[in-house]
Amino acid sequence: MTANVRAKSSSRGTGEIWRGPYILRNWAYFWGILLVVAWGTPNSLGVLICGGVALHALRGPRHAVEALGILAFLIVLGKTSISLGRWLVLFAAFGRVLWDGFLGRGTGDRSVPYFVYLLLLFYGVVLVLSLLASRFPVVSGLKVTSFTVGVGVTVTGFYRTRHLRDYWLSWLFTLAVFILLASIPFYGLGAGYSRNGVGFQGILTHPQTFGPVLAPIAALLTGLYFFRRRTSTVVLLCMGLGWAGMYFSLSRTSMLAAALAGLVVVALGFAFKPDTWAVDLGRSLGRPIVVFGVFTVLTLGALQWTTLQSEFESFLAKGDGGGSLTTALEASRGNLMDRSMANFWDHPLTGIGFGAPSDPARFANQLERGPYGIPLSASVEKGFMPTAVLEETGLIGAALTILLLIFLFVPILQHPDPTLFWMAAASLFVNFGEMVFFSVGGMGFFFWFVMAFCHVAALRDSGSETQPAPAERPPAYAGRGG
Repeated sequence: MTANVRAKSSSRGTGEIWRGPYILRNWAYFWGILLVVAWGTPNSLGVLICGGVALHALRGPRHAVEALGILAFLIVLGKTSISLGRWLVLFAAFGRVLWDGFLGRGTGDRSVPYFVYLLLLFYGVVLVLSLLASRFPVVSGLKVTSFTVGVGVTVTGFYRTRHLRDYWLSWLFTLAVFILLASIPFYGLGAGYSRNGVGFQGILTHPQTFGPVLAPIAALLTGLYFFRRRTSTVVLLCMGLGWAGMYFSLSRTSMLAAALAGLVVVALGFAFKPDTWAVDLGRSLGRPIVVFGVFTVLTLGALQWTTLQSEFESFLAKGDGGGSLTTALEASRGNLMDRSMANFWDHPLTGIGFGAPSDPARFANQLERGPYGIPLSASVEKGFMPTAVLEETGLIGAALTILLLIFLFVPILQHPDPTLFWMAAASLFVNFGEMVFFSVGGMGFFFWFVMAFCHVAALRDSGSETQPAPAERPPAYAGRGG
């Protein structure tokens, strides 16, 4: 299912992050089979699927990362119940990381990235704060533990297999193409809009999942097309499908997150990276297709301004014509933010507890418990990341969260290819409308998988990377697209 790549990329200093695009044919087949199995499996048997994925995670470092990616896809797919099964996969990958790092006797890489050390500091401080301040200390403790394990294992797994950078990008590209192409038939079927009858959800669980998931995917494909000049039919088609999918999902969050991340790339590129990002941006903006596209958009905009303005406002208001855009945004996020800030001002230093709800009475009835009463799922709805972080972790936790983001993004910002930053920034900005940053048991795990890849792919080669053992070298690329 995998691909053989060179141990090191020879183009680390030129901005090149890939020699693709490649579609891993066997992985494309796997995604299709997994989709059919997940749709056809009763909810009660979802744990069996995850059990098989967990066994795959135990096979080796590369397999552990693959298993985490499969888990991320299963979560956003949402077609079968994996409340307990997801923890099997997560802790199987955790066990593999521990074995390789502390107990194993092989020749593989046992190092840990600096980001994980800061993550452990975050864990220790926030755990103590949550146990002292939370009204649900067990839930808060389990949530901060699962967040730390999920993020730490994913980043470490990518880090120990960083000699496979090209393979991982091909792997992500294959998954992205599959999600987009497999969703095409559902545009004309009621099943594609079954969740709410309005927004398009494709093969995923909800329009508000489909749209945000496409944000980093669209950033990846757009970056490959414009910055790396990957002009194949597959890239061009899927780039269009990515942006169109966000629009038809009616997910304001995803469209705004991807666009805002792109604008940040442009601003940072011209302001601070004239020798790398700005070169790519200038070359892209000067391409005839871009000039023609901008001219066409401006012309049509001038001729059909009233119609376009009405359509755009309808999209941002999700088709609700009964009020203004400001009213729609206030109704969807304003009350959540106000409640979060009220809780923050009551507990400014410690917050109310990691993952704790703004409304405790309502939350108590939503806990999903497993064996021995252990909480398996405890979702909370908080739409805006800054206020949610302040509410849950206080000023102390917020400061540590900012440090986490700095450690996460500095290598990405320093990398000469703006595509990595666009992907990671889109994943982060989604949290300004769908707060999933700490939710590794939910949709947030998909974004952490993307951000972890971007972080590790951007790290500079140390010059002493451990070569993979023969069993860890993926077989030759099976099938290349574009």
